[in-house]
Amino acid sequence: MVSGRMKLDKTPPPLPLPFAGCSDRLAQRIRTGEYGVAKMESRQARQSVSGRPLSHLILSGRWRFGFALASTEIFLIAAAIRWWFFDVTEFRGDELVYLSFAKRLSTAGLTQFRTLAETYASDPSLWVYPPPLRAVYLLLAAVACRVAGDCSGTAVAAISLLSGLALVLLTLVMARRMFGEWVGLLSGLLVALSPLQLAMSRRVWADAFFSLTLLLAIWAFWERTRSPRKGWDLLLGCSLLAAILTKESAVVFYLGLLCALLFREQSPAAPIARSTLAALLLPPVLAFLTLLVLVPDPARLIMLYSGTYSATKTGEYAMSYSQGPWFRYLIDFALLSPLTTILAIGYYFTQSGKDSPFLGRCALILFMLFSLVALKNVRYVGFLDILIRILAVLSLTSLSHRPPFARLGERWLLLPVLLLAAYDLFAFYRIFIGGGVYDPVTATLARAERLIP
Repeated sequence: MVSGRMKLDKTPPPLPLPFAGCSDRLAQRIRTGEYGVAKMESRQARQSVSGRPLSHLILSGRWRFGFALASTEIFLIAAAIRWWFFDVTEFRGDELVYLSFAKRLSTAGLTQFRTLAETYASDPSLWVYPPPLRAVYLLLAAVACRVAGDCSGTAVAAISLLSGLALVLLTLVMARRMFGEWVGLLSGLLVALSPLQLAMSRRVWADAFFSLTLLLAIWAFWERTRSPRKGWDLLLGCSLLAAILTKESAVVFYLGLLCALLFREQSPAAPIARSTLAALLLPPVLAFLTLLVLVPDPARLIMLYSGTYSATKTGEYAMSYSQGPWFRYLIDFALLSPLTTILAIGYYFTQSGKDSPFLGRCALILFMLFSLVALKNVRYVGFLDILIRILAVLSLTSLSHRPPFARLGERWLLLPVLLLAAYDLFAFYRIFIGGGVYDPVTATLARAERLIP
């Protein structure tokens, strides 16, 4: 029998083995019954090694390897299909003009820019064709001629082929950075089999490369709003400069990007870094100075631009096939990929609050601005086709969180995306191969779909 008061043992009970050595706060939560929460916090603490965020570690190992493997498969599918249909032997219209410019530049050098500008400005009948002011694309075409040994259409069309593959890779990376690896993979798959992208990848057009420069600018702009790295400003400035020196309509995109400043990740009233301002404001100035070096006559440059602009309103082809109401692009995209276009529109009614609204708002702004331009052709806005496909995947992702589909998770999205991609591939073959469509204007697309005789 023990005399006196029994001394109570206030020593806390031992912790389960996985939590041995954890903090006092975490130990208290374990003892009060919050075992699941404490276990999660403990795992996060162990995985945040060397100050690295948990997301970085989740993407490491098998997850990162899985994304890289799936991306490689999508890229190989895109390359195989583009190479299989890279068999165009007849070139016409704008393609012949690009080939003529490239041949003269590859044989006589940069001094030909002045001669080409004089010939173009003095003959109004040439104003309906691309002007010799698209310096970046023309220089790339001249390099392709030099590398290939001849200035054939196949050699110059390789620029479009490589640009199309680069767009697939860029979509995979950009969408993954913005919305996660699953959205990146599904978006990349849709872009890989897009009818418009497949059609542009086999022609001597500047549109595929132009779309690449614009998509790079969008990505760099978004990254810069979230990161202090000034390298994004350099990429943004170089992309805008290349775009302005590739097509004149880059000015419209430039205005849209300035409007997108209102939808930065930070507050719209937050100050903009000087390097970002320089990346946005310097490209037009540098582009004009570059053109002055190639064509040292400001009056002639103004005449070239005014002639090209007047042809968009008076040219026979432009009047017959490239005019229309502001919603014409909606019709064109619906004729090419109706289900994907409907899903992209649905994004604006089903978007979730956890995703950044930047891309959706940027796509809407650019769509409205390009719809106001007099000259309309869906290949001129090929970059919007890529944004539409990303928004379509986001719309499906949002639907997967609704009660009827919540139990299935996001993995079920692979099935509808595969069906959409298969439909798009069939549409490309039906319209551009079987239907023989050369230029995807509304009339030819509707005729290929048998909507008009």
